[in-house]
Amino acid sequence: MPKHISRETKEAIVREYRERPVRQAVIAEKYGVSIPSVVKILSQYGVPVWGMAQLFSPDLDEGYFEEINSQDKAYFLGYITTDGCVFWKDAHHAFLTMELHKKDRCILEAFMKAVRCNRKLVTNQRRDTVAATVTSARMVRDLEKYCIRPRSSLTQKFWDAVPDEYLASYMRGLVDGDGSFGFYARPGRSVHKKTFRMCSGSKDFIDVFVSKMVDTLGVTIPRIHVDAAHNLYDFGWVRNDDLETIIGFLYSTNGLYLARKKEVADRIVDEIRQHRDNGRLTAS
Repeated sequence: MPKHISRETKEAIVREYRERPVRQAVIAEKYGVSIPSVVKILSQYGVPVWGMAQLFSPDLDEGYFEEINSQDKAYFLGYITTDGCVFWKDAHHAFLTMELHKKDRCILEAFMKAVRCNRKLVTNQRRDTVAATVTSARMVRDLEKYCIRPRSSLTQKFWDAVPDEYLASYMRGLVDGDGSFGFYARPGRSVHKKTFRMCSGSKDFIDVFVSKMVDTLGVTIPRIHVDAAHNLYDFGWVRNDDLETIIGFLYSTNGLYLARKKEVADRIVDEIRQHRDNGRLTAS
């Protein structure tokens, strides 16, 4: 025979459940009723059930990406576009995951702080990486507006509607995800070989990225290399004036960046300027 639950107990259950995110099992144990009974009571009183996002992180800012209106949001959006992952467990539960080298941990810590997610970062000792996961169907749906979808590495899209004031931060996020700066010694030469390269599995992404760089900065059009065996497109710039212009643009806004990549970028610019200054001294 089902246990009779008084009206006072039902109202107490509803009141406590509404106050803060709490698992139904916790409520059931506290009031000495079954979990199905808690579910039935909440339904009778028209109380919405807390989702996984609220239960894991009650203060989570699920609407963080509803609008891109800050440099940090633009940076995170760029990084997630090239090196993040979103997926749906079912029709109601979705996840956003980012994994970086453990020495770049500060970027993930900044992201989790920005969205007010209290889940701990997970370290993979074998791969020397650290990962952040956010559970939020709303956040994943918002990211779809910016062309970020599950299993989209080969159909990756550049969000070409990014506001001009946030373009540098957005592209810096893209570069920190899938770009690289090269500063290599050359035998018998005092000047290093310097490069900036990007890669992607999406030709459409590459075309828009290059177009943005060329149209916005006036840099030369790079040659795009195709690795058909790995479905990969690769391109970059090597001319000093192009490199100086691109690096200056990418780091023109305050905000987040991968320190190890910026360190190489700074070395590239320093040597370009030093070499140029030495040339002027020789000419004079």
